[in-house]
Amino acid sequence: MVQIITDFMEEKERREYEAKVAAELAAKKAAEEAALEAKKREEELERAKQGQDFTNPKLLHFRTVDDFAVYLSSLLPPSWFRKVAIHHTVVPTVAQWRGLPSLQAVLRYYQRLGWKSYPHLFVAPDGIWQMNNLLLRGTHANIANGFSIGIEVVGNYDNTTWAEPIYTYTLETILHLHKWRGLDSTDIVLHRDYNKTKSCPGKKITYDWIQQQLQEIKEDVVVALDKYRVKLDKSRIRQGPALAYPVAGMLYAGDIFLSAAVKRDEAGAVVNGKSEWVHVTKAIATQNQVSDLGFVHSSLVEKID
Repeated sequence: MVQIITDFMEEKERREYEAKVAAELAAKKAAEEAALEAKKREEELERAKQGQDFTNPKLLHFRTVDDFAVYLSSLLPPSWFRKVAIHHTVVPTVAQWRGLPSLQAVLRYYQRLGWKSYPHLFVAPDGIWQMNNLLLRGTHANIANGFSIGIEVVGNYDNTTWAEPIYTYTLETILHLHKWRGLDSTDIVLHRDYNKTKSCPGKKITYDWIQQQLQEIKEDVVVALDKYRVKLDKSRIRQGPALAYPVAGMLYAGDIFLSAAVKRDEAGAVVNGKSEWVHVTKAIATQNQVSDLGFVHSSLVEKID
């Protein structure tokens, strides 16, 4: 009888001890989650004070990597961003890509799935497209969502590697993201690392291959900027350096914008300094928000110090 009572007491103590440990672990986890959420709110409040925009989704198009780099320079990188996650779209393919309509179609697909956040960037033949706000965590790579910005490379890369211009766009986008956050070139993950059922970002795209390409490509992260003032009201911004291009926006007398000192059009011709067109890289003091940057005729603007 004494032994039975002893065994019962030991079992009771063991259960009480295990319950105590479980409660302590749960309390510690809850405290960590609360601290993380508080830190997140503090970071968001600080960015809000600095005029950061948390709109999501936030669709933007950068026709050149330099344009994307200038945009990054206007943002405070989020503390949660520690890796760049690489993906491929599979569909749409490069041949199927149609710019904004394709991006919107992919976004609608995600929204039908009930997603509230998305991959951050899409690298396409016509430049870099943003879908998910870079300041906010996205949905693209399972648990890596918590610490990575996701890049979807348009195309299927199970049987081939990236081709130009996507090759250069992707590598330089990675470099600029790393520079923005102060990360190392090794701070890259692949989608399939977190989902073993997928080949994403393609069987031909390996971590070692990406590292080799990053080492070989010449990193040109310095963007020299000139400042321009608009002389005439309703000065039209064109999508390209010619009147034949559609109107992308409007500038007004007194508006000020920055322009990369040397820019090239799609054919590789210099359009700043040696042509009649100036590239509107970043608006810094305009009456209306310029959401789609492009080119303005040099007769409508003047360079200022």
